[in-house]
Order: sequence, then structure tokens, then C-alpha cells
Amino acid sequence: MSISERDKKILIVFVGILIFALVYYFPIRSYTEDAEKLNTENVGLTAKLAELEAKVARESEIKAETTNYEADTLALVAKFPSFLQVENEIMDIVGLEKELKVEVPLITVNTPVEMKGSDTPEAETTQAPPQEVATEEAPEAAPEEASATEAPAADETGVAPAAANKYKLYDMSTNINYKGGYDSLKKFLDKIAKSTDKKSINSVSLTFDNKTGNLDGNIVYDSYFLAGSDRPYEEIITKTIRHGTKNIFGTVDTSKANSDGADE
Repeated sequence: MSISERDKKILIVFVGILIFALVYYFPIRSYTEDAEKLNTENVGLTAKLAELEAKVARESEIKAETTNYEADTLALVAKFPSFLQVENEIMDIVGLEKELKVEVPLITVNTPVEMKGSDTPEAETTQAPPQEVATEEAPEAAPEEASATEAPAADETGVAPAAANKYKLYDMSTNINYKGGYDSLKKFLDKIAKSTDKKSINSVSLTFDNKTGNLDGNIVYDSYFLAGSDRPYEEIITKTIRHGTKNIFGTVDTSKANSDGADE
């Protein structure tokens, strides 16, 4: 079977078109797609490069701003205690109770809870029930004997130690039963809100007592501490017995009693 010259030319053209199509749709097309991706990446990198060049141009200014931000952060962190325990809240309220001549018959302190939004993920912990304390039996504190110590281990309170260079913010809620006058209430709330430690008043629910003419109800406030800060924990030292007392049980010294009887 012979092929005419015209058919040979048509076949050659067809094969050429086929080869061109194969070359274009496989290697050339893949190269084109890669080139488009690189161009897209270059656009983003160009913007990033311009941003970095702008930062390099104001390097000294950025360093000064960073130094100021670090100083502000450290000043803010210093306002938070590094640790709080139940006795801290109890003795604070007992002090206000005596200073303002009000009555706080019951204090309920809840277990510290890590606040959402801390640097580290919130740990799943089993919270202990709140501790209720009747303030009539609360011992007197000796503020002058408070010493700066390291924060105790977190096993007893459920407060996990903060990782290196990380802070964990905890909220410890306190519910108190308040009984007192209106003026004393304003001073009471003002002292809580303006405490040297970070505190915030959550709710106030009071009713007027027609018999006494005073207010009676509950006050709930939150105390915050920042685990991982450098601020030392100030341990509360309660003082129920004078230091140096030899007769700690209050027993009678019979020899002294006999000598006093003989003198009479």
C-alpha cells in the first residue's frame, strides 16, 4: 500500500502537533505551574522583606519600645502575689473586721482555679471543696513576724508549678458573711478594691436588718496570684501563744502557790 505525498505531509504535521501537545501538557505545563507558585510566594516574600527592611531602618526605636514593654510587664507582674493560701484571705478579713468594727461570722474560701487565657494550657484538676472558717475562732496574726519564703509545693492546693519563663494566673474566690453599717461597708469594699494585691469585687448581696439597723448579707470577691513570678511568698504566721512561754498548757505552779501561801 502506497501513501501519497499529500498524505505523508498531513501525517507529518499531525505527528508534529501530537509531539508538541505531549511536550506542552506534561513537562512544560508542570514547569509553568511551578513558576506560578514561585511568583505567588515571591509576592508574599516581597511584602515580608519590605516589612523587615522597615524594621531594620527603625531598629533602635524598636529596641527602646521593647525595653519599655518589658519594664511595664515586670511592673505589672510585681503587683501579683506568687502564691496565696486560705490563711492569707482569712487573716486579711479578720484584720478588716477589727479595724472597721464589723462582724464577719463566716468566711468561705474556694480552691484556686487557673484562669483561661494563661500562657500554658489549662490543666484538668479535681477541685477540693471550699473551706469554711468561723472568724470568731480565728487566731490573731503577727504581721511583724511575716517572713519571705519560697512558695510551698503545689500538691496540697492543686496549683501546678509554672514552667520556665511562663506565668499561670490563678483566681481564688472568697465568700464572706458581712454584718455591719453602711459607712463601714463602703470602707470595707474600698479596702478590698484598693488592696496592694490584685483583688476584684464579684458581687454584693445585702439586706437591711430592722432589728439592728445594720446590713446583713454576702460579699464575694476574687483574689489573684501569678505562679511563676519572682515575688516571694509571704507566709502568714499565726500567734496564739507567746513565744518563749515555758508553761504552754497554763497549769498551776504548785511550788509557787505554796510559797505564796506561806508568805501570807
